[in-house]
Amino acid sequence: MKFKLLLLFSIAFSILLNQTSLIWAEGAIISIEPSFQSIPQVGETFTINVSISNIENLFGYDFILWYNTTVLDCLSVEWPEGHFLTPTKNPNNIFNIETIEDNFNETTGAVRVVATLTNGEPPKNGSGLLVKITFNSTATGSSLLRLYWPGYIYPAKLSDPAGNPIPCSANTSEVIVIPEYSVLAIFLVVVTLTVTVIIIWRSRRAQLALI
Repeated sequence: MKFKLLLLFSIAFSILLNQTSLIWAEGAIISIEPSFQSIPQVGETFTINVSISNIENLFGYDFILWYNTTVLDCLSVEWPEGHFLTPTKNPNNIFNIETIEDNFNETTGAVRVVATLTNGEPPKNGSGLLVKITFNSTATGSSLLRLYWPGYIYPAKLSDPAGNPIPCSANTSEVIVIPEYSVLAIFLVVVTLTVTVIIIWRSRRAQLALI
């Protein structure tokens, strides 16, 4: 119970924190969506989106998403039909690859996602969905989802056709796994409390009647 109350408190705190979670607030914005999720049970599969906005001249990207492996396992990365870096000249004019390391260390997992246009494809401008990443909840607890590239000035590597870096910012998302009480369990608790109150009330009335 105490653990669940702590998790509920962290929900409120994380919502407030996510309002100011953008780092390097300049240039393009990479968003992990949604910025907060509450997963109702262990063993549930869910998907997040990694999107980009306010981008100009994007030819390729390379990012690493970090997460807590004591709570989540990463299952897959998907470039859905019509994703932001979809080629316009030839559907084969793109190179993309993903690497999932659920055992980066004892508590941390990392998903590296790389994609670049090829063969003279025009760069992309505007906003859109980059990839979908699917996770499975493995235990009760919380996990930040964070973009971070060790030793690099920005949270992800974005580049134009000449290979020049594009400034960007990124938000931090959070996933909290809190098993919900079943309707039956809640009903039984209410019934038990009601019966207990009635028994106590009748017992006190009987005691008063004897005085």
